Amino acid sequence: MRAEMQRLTRLLLTIVPALTLLLACGDAGAAGDNNAASSPVTSTATAVASPVAVAVVTPSPAAAPVVVPPVPPAVTPPADPYAAAKAAGASAVCADGTWSFSQHRSGTCSSHGGVHWWTGNLGAAGPGAH
Repeated sequence: MRAEMQRLTRLLLTIVPALTLLLACGDAGAAGDNNAASSPVTSTATAVASPVAVAVVTPSPAAAPVVVPPVPPAVTPPADPYAAAKAAGASAVCADGTWSFSQHRSGTCSSHGGVHWWTGNLGAAGPGAH
């Protein structure tokens, strides 16, 4: 921050006297004969009015900010919620949390509140109809 302030101060100390000299001379550089032998003031005023000085004094317009939309997180398929029951050979997980090892879907978990989840060991995996 301090280095930026020093740089700005040096820039202002260079530009302000040059602009003051240019304003004091008025149009003397444009109206007079533009040879180097005419006067030192005219040649100095001509040197100050260079495109570089104008570029430093004239600010450029700010560019519009670029807005980048956020990237949505990658969607991963949910893990098998009852992988342990499937690995143990259960055919279903009942509504009360017990595992059923039925050989047929009919009547599975009938005394345990119905089937909460089919493990896939006995047909397609997925939610039960309880």
